[in-house]
Amino acid sequence: MSDLFRNPINFVRSKKAEETKRIGIVSSCRGAGGTFYCSQMALKSKNSAHIVELGESNYYLAYGMERRFLGQKMVFCDGASESEKVAESFVKMFGMDYLVRDPKEEAALSYEQLCKLVLFAPKGDVFYDFSGVSEDLILSLVSEMDEVYIVIDPLPSKLLKSARFLEKLKLSFPKAQLVVNRMNSGVHKPELKRFLGSDYIEVPVYPIEKIYSAEYNCTLCDFT
Repeated sequence: MSDLFRNPINFVRSKKAEETKRIGIVSSCRGAGGTFYCSQMALKSKNSAHIVELGESNYYLAYGMERRFLGQKMVFCDGASESEKVAESFVKMFGMDYLVRDPKEEAALSYEQLCKLVLFAPKGDVFYDFSGVSEDLILSLVSEMDEVYIVIDPLPSKLLKSARFLEKLKLSFPKAQLVVNRMNSGVHKPELKRFLGSDYIEVPVYPIEKIYSAEYNCTLCDFT
């Protein structure tokens, strides 16, 4: 791991960190539903909820943020991570605060940028959406989370592809909670539990028409 976390001379957590809960949402494979689960978790939060998008740009287009914040200067993760003013860079939507990736920026955030977004988090519950972040960077950063939720697609082909990454995640954060997304009657639950080796949270298949309708209307789909 980089000295950014080991060397207190480089980064010293402020008193704000004592009132901050860092919650990592990791997809076991592409398309598992990490971004969706991250939004639903934030909606359930009883504290101030913040979502930080660390990997792919999803929220900006899905919520029509270009029109929603027309005429306002937005600070993206890419810019906020260049300073210590992360907490001042959020925008508010749906009763939550968002710090998202720039959809025009194709380059991934560097390890140092990701570290700053984690270390200089605001007060409250901060949900880090790791969708699209490389496996190596995820494994380096999850140890800095207070809670980690691993979102899993129960389709056998996807389970097999993500098996090695799942094991690495469990070793990096043994207390991580497994979340099986799109649970349905076709899933063989005893076999799934044997494969995962532990209990898990079930997320059912929600009405697809509601999800599509929400995105067409550039709004958040609330299933809480």
